[in-house]
Parts: sequence; structure tokens; C-alpha cells
Amino acid sequence: MRKYAIIMAGGNGERLFPLSTKKKPKQFLNLYGQECMINETIKRVEKVIPIENIFIIINKVQEDLANKYIDRRIKNSHILVEPKKLNTAVCIGYATTYIVGKYGDGIITVFSSDHYIIDDNKFNETIQEAISSAEEKKKLIMVGIKANFPCTQFGYINCERTSRKIKKVINFIEKPSYEEAKEYLNKGYYWNSGIFIWNSKTIMSAYEKFLPDLYSELKYIQKFIYSEKLKNKLDELYNKVNPISIDIGILEKATNVMMIEATFKWIDIGNLNVLLKLYENDPIKKKYTNRYISIESNNIRTFSEIKNKKFAIIGIDNIIIVDTEEICLVADEKKLDKVRDIVKKINLQEGNEL
Repeated sequence: MRKYAIIMAGGNGERLFPLSTKKKPKQFLNLYGQECMINETIKRVEKVIPIENIFIIINKVQEDLANKYIDRRIKNSHILVEPKKLNTAVCIGYATTYIVGKYGDGIITVFSSDHYIIDDNKFNETIQEAISSAEEKKKLIMVGIKANFPCTQFGYINCERTSRKIKKVINFIEKPSYEEAKEYLNKGYYWNSGIFIWNSKTIMSAYEKFLPDLYSELKYIQKFIYSEKLKNKLDELYNKVNPISIDIGILEKATNVMMIEATFKWIDIGNLNVLLKLYENDPIKKKYTNRYISIESNNIRTFSEIKNKKFAIIGIDNIIIVDTEEICLVADEKKLDKVRDIVKKINLQEGNEL
């Protein structure tokens, strides 16, 4: 059975502001490794899925960045462009519809472009095992990460207690409160990694059952895959449908969801605190971190793109400072979930988008 990969790369990366901006979001930045994040992801995925079967999905405002930065081995026709960002159910649905319409059914693997993964060999083993299971059974398989702290930014997976590698999901909870997250940690729940593996027929059946309006629009779009009208029809679809995540729209409702536990180390670079912790152990990036002098201050993390820039800090605890040539962010590490809000406020006051 043919195997395909969808790499979602349409995010704005606002949680890593000011390093990541709408003009140049994190997936097009070299935040770790040798290349920008999207290309690091492509290099990892191509060890499991042939490069000619990898598809990248972005949104319209990122076309120029995609043409400039995405690995040239990815065919232009495999860089799919959404008219606007409408969450993962629409994104995955359109990409799957395009692939099936053009190349036929197969196993669909879905990845994000902004994950930090250690041990590619274990990553390959996990994905290959999930693919084998998806080929044999009509299951929706998600990769679970054993939770090791109470995080409110991830969905949580409660699965059956068994020694089998691929376990039946009992229920899925999308982004809980902090108290709920602590409870789920104690109960041994898993984080949803955002990595999915399923047969194209199985996932489209789930769309038909749980998101019938979106399914109908996608089936209509499929008629225009080879047509010059595709762009206009896609615009129409994206103006009709409502944004919803694949997690809420399908995975929370479906009864044929399975989970395979990751054996590789996975980190979602979802906020500046996570990123700067990684940098402190990176031989290159750590040169730009923690250049500060402080008095009566504790738990400080700093990063500056400006050579030899230092910070003087007095009487402040638990802060993060990220300094770029354009703007400097100073934030309480416990309030990094407000970064998106400050970006909106800056854009309103400045009259242009960063």
C-alpha cells in the first residue's frame, strides 16, 4: 500500500515571539539542528516515507517563504496552500482529499513541522509499527508521549492498561486546566504528540460520520483537483466551513482510536521557556543565552540575537528576556501563555503585523 506524509507548516509561531513572527514563523527558522525546522522535519520523515510522497501544507501568506526555504526536492505540486488558517481538521482533510484525488488511497501519516525529536531510529521504528497496524486494521492511530509534568497546552490520552505496544484509547481530553493536568499526570495519561497514522479510507469515513458538512465540501473539492478552478473552489470552501481541530472534531468522538507509545524523546517547542532550556545544552545556541548580571534575582533566562549584549537585572525573579534587533520581550515565565495577546496588542498599536 502506498504511503504518504502530510507535514503541517501553516502556523504563525506566535508563542515563540519575538524570535518567531508572522512574517517569518518558527518553521522557517533554524531554531535547532542544521537547517530550518521544516527541513529538519522533512529529513526525519523521509527515512520512513519516500521524499516523492511527502506533502507540505502551508497558508497563503507563507508562499514566498515556502518557495525560499523548503527543501527543493519537494515538488511544487506537493506544497499545498490553504487560503487561510482554519485549524487541523480542515487542513488535514484538504491535504488528504488532494492526495487521494491525485494518487489514490493509501496510508496517511501526519506530522507537525515544529517538533524537536531525539533518536531518529526509534522515531522510525515507532512510525513503521503504526503504519503496519494501520494497513491491517481500520484504526485511527495517534502517537502518545508519556506525560512527565502537568501541561495545559497538550491534549491528553487515556488508554487501556496493557503490555501491547498499540493500545485502545478510552478517551481523549483536549487541553485541560492545570488541576486536571495534575490529575491526568498522576493517572499515567499520555500527551497527544500531534502525530497521526491512518488509512485514507478510514479517516475519510470518520469525516463523513463526525464532520459531515466538511466531508461534503471536501468531496466536492476533489472533483477539481486537476482543474484550474481548484483555487477558486478552495477559496469558497474555506469561506464556508468552520475552524475545528481534528482532536475535537473526530478523535474525541471516534471509537476506533488507538495509541502507540513513543520510544523517542519528543519536545513540542511551544513556548520560549522550553526553547531556552534546549539552548542551554546546545554548544552553538548557548553562546546567546544567559548573558546577564543580577542582584537579588533568581531563575532568570535570557537570549539575545545581538552580539555581546548583556542584561543587568535587579530584584526580579522567574523572568524570561528575549531580545532581537526589532523588539525585546520581558515576561514572567508563568505567563508565557499571554505572548499571543501581547502580539495582538503590538500589532494594534503599531498598525502593522510583526
